[in-house]
Amino acid sequence: MPSTLTDTDLAKAKHTFYGRMLATALHHRTHIDARTVTIIQKNGFMERSKPTSESGLTPELLKNPKHAERDAVPAGPMVYRIVRAAETQYFAVEVMDALLNPATALREAALDYLEQCAASDDFVMTARSRQLLQHCRNDIVGQDETKWRTGALLVSDALADDLLWSLAGLKQALAKGFEEAALKYAKAVFQPSVASVGSIDLGIWQPSSQRSEIERLLIDIGKQSNIQEICRNFYLKLGHIPLHGTLGLAKPIHEWLVRGGHSDEVWGQVWDWADKTLSPLARYHACLLFIECPNLMPANAKERLFVEVAQIIAIAPTDGTAVGWAALLQRRSILARHYLDHFSCQLPGGNSERTTVLSWWLSDRVEMALAAGQALSGKLTEKVFSPAVHWSRIGVELARPREEYSDFAYATSNMTSPWALSLQCQLAGRCPTIADTQLLTKWRTALQDNLATTVPHIVPTTLVDPIGAGIAASTLAMFPATEKDSARRVYGFDGGVSPIAEEWSDITSDDSTRKFLAFAAQARQANADSNSIIADLRVVAQSAEREQIFFLGVLKSRLLQGLLPMDSLWSLLNDPEWRDKVFGKLAPSGLELLFDSLTSLPVQTDERWRTHLPHVLAVACESTKDVDRQRLLFAYTILICIATGTDGAIRRLLGGPERQKLLPEVDFWRNQLRNAIPNVTPWVVCKIRPVLAALHIP
Repeated sequence: MPSTLTDTDLAKAKHTFYGRMLATALHHRTHIDARTVTIIQKNGFMERSKPTSESGLTPELLKNPKHAERDAVPAGPMVYRIVRAAETQYFAVEVMDALLNPATALREAALDYLEQCAASDDFVMTARSRQLLQHCRNDIVGQDETKWRTGALLVSDALADDLLWSLAGLKQALAKGFEEAALKYAKAVFQPSVASVGSIDLGIWQPSSQRSEIERLLIDIGKQSNIQEICRNFYLKLGHIPLHGTLGLAKPIHEWLVRGGHSDEVWGQVWDWADKTLSPLARYHACLLFIECPNLMPANAKERLFVEVAQIIAIAPTDGTAVGWAALLQRRSILARHYLDHFSCQLPGGNSERTTVLSWWLSDRVEMALAAGQALSGKLTEKVFSPAVHWSRIGVELARPREEYSDFAYATSNMTSPWALSLQCQLAGRCPTIADTQLLTKWRTALQDNLATTVPHIVPTTLVDPIGAGIAASTLAMFPATEKDSARRVYGFDGGVSPIAEEWSDITSDDSTRKFLAFAAQARQANADSNSIIADLRVVAQSAEREQIFFLGVLKSRLLQGLLPMDSLWSLLNDPEWRDKVFGKLAPSGLELLFDSLTSLPVQTDERWRTHLPHVLAVACESTKDVDRQRLLFAYTILICIATGTDGAIRRLLGGPERQKLLPEVDFWRNQLRNAIPNVTPWVVCKIRPVLAALHIP
């Protein structure tokens, strides 16, 4: 049947249809930004607007950093405009609004501004964004509407998904105390996409296999004209890596001294640089330099070096009472662990050493930005930092992403601080450089007096040697398992912690620390052989809780480092008598460690573990008569099913004789997993959904 609609009728219908499409697309928005308007116009849903700039941005304001109406802030995505009236006001304007403006002059000025930002700092935007700026410039400043809108949107979207650009925006917001913008950019900084960091080039990505490249880089750094420049360039390229002393600042400074530099300048200049850098990682490298080259220290500098070393390697409280450099290092360790977890749950199966190097680089840069905005850092920690850290850890514990093993990743995930461990290991044979009994006693007394004055509620009756306690804790962690020969050492911990543990036993004047170090050394020696660990595991259920925790901690360490005979462990797991004792009698803390160990590697690398272990836990859950233990084993069954991508063990339990007892737990876990879904990465969500379906009770 032929249509009787006129052209006018069709135009009206099209207009109505477009209006309904727009209403549907925009119903969730409280306002429409410049990017959305540009997309709508580009696709013909809105008439072309005339060039306007309600924000007051002008080409002159964008191009001239010293413009009278432009406030001085770090380079980034916002321009702060000053309006001087009876009361001076500041307006924060997104540069992207100008880039998407129909006025050619304003778009060109926005491009000039972005290029100025790129030239001001190598790490204000990624290489991908820089390349796109150059590639799209001609289109953006041209008159063809289709081309300039397409080019402007490409650049706008690239910068919106650029972690360095978001970090620049966070720095700007913190500098001006602009909370709304700080929260916006903090979310992008603390939970970045893989694409947002994809084109960051750190040069040294896998230090363990790039020793020769690092050595060449150090020689090149040593060509700088003064110590400050040497330190600055070293920190820019290698400062985020806890390097061994032979690959630290000692090498480039030696090159500088060979060219005629004066050794008496080194101590003061290095600490001046470290003070200005405002990072505990810079202080690590400064300490390492003088441990490696004590001849560069002034005669009266030993006590200063000792205090600096102590703040890095001593055990710090984890209840929020840590202060000074110890607190800053603790925050960086937490943030680096978060980034490692976050990226592992976005792109599982990658190289964990590369991810860890990136995580520490980001952690240090983000923490330095936060330190500059103390007024808002508390709110950012509460609203963004802490939730992000929480959910990235939950994601890892749920999904157990498999990564290519590296010592640096293991130390970051499982040690209090790889930096503390690295400095501890490198004190071996150098203790007289920084400490003697008299100095230890003096320092401990001073610390006791200081704590009693400032935080008396945390002073123990007898203050143990915190350095010795830190060394003992590292020794008990059974990492690193082996000591690399000197030619292969890259990280500070590659030399092992045992030598310094033995040496510190003779130095410390604290009896409890000496006994602790002796116990740690004996325990490490007793469990150096993999067969002895298996033998201990056979009787672990009959041990006291303290011994259970130690043995199972050793198991986890050895498993992750690939140092246990998997066939022997498999045989043990298939022994019904051993299983009944372990799952029926282990203390809850020991059972948690055993579960953590078995899900860390075996289920990720061996199909028989992946399919068998969930049912082992399900059988144990069915067998126990203890209600609390059954609840715990049901939780572990759910978690192992998520990690292995299976659901048979859950369906078995919910279709078996214990179904009625487990129903309250089913409701609890359904709610927990539903709460997790909006907060974890899509990959983790994909692993949760099948288990969530299995928890549906018809």
